[in-house]
Amino acid sequence: MRDREREGRERWQRRRRRRRLTPAAPSLAALAATPPDPRPVVVAGRRIAETGPFATLHPVLDGGARRLLPGHLLRRARVTASLPLGPSAAVVRTSITGVTGEEGVLTWDLVAAAGGGWLVARARRDGGGDAAAAAAAGGGPHPRLGPEAVVLAVAAAAARGDTAGAARFAAGGRAAAAALAAALAGAPPAPAVADVASPTPRTALVACEATGGGKALAWSLCVRDSGAWAVAGVEPW
Repeated sequence: MRDREREGRERWQRRRRRRRLTPAAPSLAALAATPPDPRPVVVAGRRIAETGPFATLHPVLDGGARRLLPGHLLRRARVTASLPLGPSAAVVRTSITGVTGEEGVLTWDLVAAAGGGWLVARARRDGGGDAAAAAAAGGGPHPRLGPEAVVLAVAAAAARGDTAGAARFAAGGRAAAAALAAALAGAPPAPAVADVASPTPRTALVACEATGGGKALAWSLCVRDSGAWAVAGVEPW
């Protein structure tokens, strides 16, 4: 009898975890001001067919939002700022913790719906939050750092000549760290992140624009066993 009760509790807990981790994609799609688009996204000149639950919402959600929102920890989500822009528009900033522990700030552009309520015109990851996370990344890789923050942290370390600091974020051993240092020669210290996509849930492609006379770079990242993002490769685009 006790074994049967224990099995019942375990089944209930598994169902509860699945419900908690399953994103409400239809609900978010219904709140989008632009219809879903099944076509691949183009990042760094490459066509990326994402497989995530919000992949088709790229007209509304940028790559950071598409990665962070599925299964995010609702109890840790916070509204940090809200600004009305007249009777039919508003901007809201929220802090989000993804299901993997990644932390980020999203900016939501809202428009009034014809029948009342609000629709999401655009939701994008806030680069200011990534810059702050990168500045505090002296301890090296950590699951709370997203791919964008890792790119900024590595670029800053390389610019100040901290090859050891940059190498901590390399996905491989010494050879990978040396290749990363060579690829970043002449790169700007604070690259401008143009876009990001997730070919798979554990990989990311970050496109950085050319700034300050530097070159435009495409950063490939992957998730380590520790859950932290690491740089797998860098190349011009």
